[in-house]
Amino acid sequence: MLIYLDESYDLKARYLCLGALFIPDDGPTIGQLEAIKGKYRQFAPGHSFSDVKYSRSGDKFTSAIYREIIDLFAGNLAWFRALVVDTSLPGFSWSDFGGQDTPRSLTRVRAYSRLTELLLERNLQGVQDAVLLADSLTEAAGDNFIEYISQRFSILPNETWPAPDAALPTLRYVQRVDTSLPIYQLGQMCDVLLGIVTGGLVHPTNSNKLELIQYAQDTLNIPSFEADYWSALPDIPAGETIPKFNIWHWNIK
Repeated sequence: MLIYLDESYDLKARYLCLGALFIPDDGPTIGQLEAIKGKYRQFAPGHSFSDVKYSRSGDKFTSAIYREIIDLFAGNLAWFRALVVDTSLPGFSWSDFGGQDTPRSLTRVRAYSRLTELLLERNLQGVQDAVLLADSLTEAAGDNFIEYISQRFSILPNETWPAPDAALPTLRYVQRVDTSLPIYQLGQMCDVLLGIVTGGLVHPTNSNKLELIQYAQDTLNIPSFEADYWSALPDIPAGETIPKFNIWHWNIK
């Protein structure tokens, strides 16, 4: 299984959103995504669609290809999870992730590591031998995201694996990647889905983006992106079918 991880903020940075796209071995493929891009290159002069991102969905040439990416997700075995943190809520403080004297850049990457851990912790039950590919970030001095997540969900660096009696690790590999590269381009689907979550919370003014958000809601049966809706849903009992799309609004306690 491949797991792509991405992050998103609205323009005023009120919401920190993390998204994880889970793609099993028989899920959507790079070839399917390339076929969509190839079909639309002829209709959009000057567009290669090599790096599809939600932030570019306001372009009039791109609305159809973004809808087909949503259809590709909807029609294939894959699921998406988002964690939303409303930083405007009373009680939230970036310093909780790094201390008063920690540089803001390092505090944010530590928050990213910790919140990623929480998101994965809720959604890795029964998963073994998966590969986690996080969209590239500008690394701050002291950033230990790869080591932190690897040690939390994988074997420790000094362990020998596979040992005769060892269970498969939850994650066998963790890396930051550039999803604009062809080999990692399925991560662009994660970017689009996560961007729709962020846009659903803070509505854009661009009509193409608004139509894309509405299309995703209709296709994936998402009544709302707000905390009031998602927080009222009951927990999923063990053994039930995994929902395709889920948003977790983090409660600050």
